[in-house]
Amino acid sequence: MDATPAEVPLRHEPFARRGLGTFLRDSWRLSGQALELVRRTPALTRLLAAGALFLALLLDAFAVTGALLSEGLEIEITTTLAAVELWFLAWISTSLSIGVAGIADRALRGESPSVADGLRLARARAGLAAAWAVVLVLVSIPARLVTRWTVDQLGAVLVGFTWNLLSFFAIPAIALDGARPLAAAKRSLRIAAQVWGQTAAGVVSTWLRALLVLGLPGLACVIAGTAIIDGGADIAGWPLLLAGLALIGAAILLGMASTAILSVAIYRYAESGVAPGPFAAEDLGGAGRRPWQPVVWLCSKVEGERVRRMRAWVAEHARS
Repeated sequence: MDATPAEVPLRHEPFARRGLGTFLRDSWRLSGQALELVRRTPALTRLLAAGALFLALLLDAFAVTGALLSEGLEIEITTTLAAVELWFLAWISTSLSIGVAGIADRALRGESPSVADGLRLARARAGLAAAWAVVLVLVSIPARLVTRWTVDQLGAVLVGFTWNLLSFFAIPAIALDGARPLAAAKRSLRIAAQVWGQTAAGVVSTWLRALLVLGLPGLACVIAGTAIIDGGADIAGWPLLLAGLALIGAAILLGMASTAILSVAIYRYAESGVAPGPFAAEDLGGAGRRPWQPVVWLCSKVEGERVRRMRAWVAEHARS
């Protein structure tokens, strides 16, 4: 389906306006619910870990190939090759995200999905993933080619027109409903507007618990291990350094998995009005957040005509 059913009253005020304490408290609760589902769905972290390893190997291969081929090539050819490599990496990354979204959707329905289920969905959506990768490459072009790198860019990033919010629901739309890139982008705008109104610029942080429980201790281990190695005690320092890197890697994987679960949960909630899995409707409805109010005030004072037109376009397509 292409829009939220009109009879489902989903709109909520973004909760971040109630203060940082509320944001952190709700982030902690929602991230805990998502991580509990991740714990019961090992296929999520397995697919993410395998995909991250594959992407790392691709990056290394492209770096070596680029170094070998850069000698003697024209700048136009080098730029074209870089764009193709960027598109290929975006395609693989999007395919990985589609597979993860499929696994998350089945987990929210109470099933026990496997890595193979995610890979099958990723293969079925390979063409759509390739098309979305083109969008990602185009978006990655420096913003100064599109608009002035001045207060216009500040306003575009900080007031409502956020790429992260747009792409947050695009992957579930592509993965679960087979939406084409333009339809997925429009659906993302509609979901954000219908669930939270047009003032939301982002969503609750599902990285909070993984970051505090694993990421910060991992960073402390890395710092301590590096200091011990610099002091000459390699035997004691290297295990601590490697353990810290492993903790940081685990925090990243768990944060990505919990974010995928939350995006699919809100997407399903916007479709049916029923909160899936362990989530409550009020939590999903309150997961949107506004920019910090002083930032909104500042940007409203300095934003340029381009940003005003972009915001009007977003509001129009969110209502359509």
